[in-house]
Amino acid sequence: MYPVFFEMPNWVPFLGGQPITSFGVFMLLAFLTAGYVLRAELRRIGEDPDKAWDFVFMAVIGGILGAKGYYMLLNFPRLVEDPMGMILSRGGLVWYGGFLLATALVIWEIRRQKLAVPTMADLMAPALALAYAVGRVGCFMVGDDWGRPTDSFLGVRFPQGSPATTVQNIEQMFGITVDPALIEEYGQVVPVHPTQLYEVGISTLIFCALWRIRDHGHSKRLALHDLAGLRRLRAFPGGVSPGEGRSVLRHSDRRSGHQSRHRGVRVLGCHEDPCGGGARLTCLPGSPSCTRPTFSAAGPTCLVPRMHCWNSGPRSIRTS
Repeated sequence: MYPVFFEMPNWVPFLGGQPITSFGVFMLLAFLTAGYVLRAELRRIGEDPDKAWDFVFMAVIGGILGAKGYYMLLNFPRLVEDPMGMILSRGGLVWYGGFLLATALVIWEIRRQKLAVPTMADLMAPALALAYAVGRVGCFMVGDDWGRPTDSFLGVRFPQGSPATTVQNIEQMFGITVDPALIEEYGQVVPVHPTQLYEVGISTLIFCALWRIRDHGHSKRLALHDLAGLRRLRAFPGGVSPGEGRSVLRHSDRRSGHQSRHRGVRVLGCHEDPCGGGARLTCLPGSPSCTRPTFSAAGPTCLVPRMHCWNSGPRSIRTS
């Protein structure tokens, strides 16, 4: 555990002698991580990647001010007694307050730049999950936000934590009775669950899952619908399997005149040859692009020569 990495030299103006804490360093790294991940996502959809730093700036302002403001409201009697001490203290940050104000400011910035809030929420979700994991490493390094006492092999003792995992702190601050067997074995500083690391692992898994599905060409809100559509599609003779295409927008059987829709964005295969009839397909609004599809025909593969996508309403792609 390293609550303080180093102290600033005394000759540095304003900051001379001030400690550089591990929590502060990892909070900075968390915001930078979010910025670079979001920058890559904005570049992927054709937006200016430098807009990511506008959103990060709003998140920094909202996160810090909201977390500090929420903490002061929760400890209002102490704020009345020592307002300057509460406002200028290095500690005292509540996650919920930071999340609420940062979310409000980021949404305001999204609307100011005339971007779609649902689309940006999809882009920001992986960045937020990974940034949260990085920030929680700082909580572990400083010995903050630990869990209940445990004799498990996962238990960690924080003798210099914020606060330390002493029997007195656990019982008086949190109302938890410490098992006498733990006290007998470990003394007054007992091991606790490192919940910070648990959250690092969970958030990293969430990031990996979101990153895996981010480029499926459709909204994450329709992921289950598309999977169901692919499952039904495999019942068609010669239909597209999941290995051939991510989603089929409209299946057109020119011989029987039967048509059925599957909401999505990309088309990589069809049961029947559509080249002679000019199939009409559906494209989700807000999708970055509709790729030029290849249709699996009864004979040789047919490349669709022309495709257009309209901007108004539920957009359509017309092939001919």
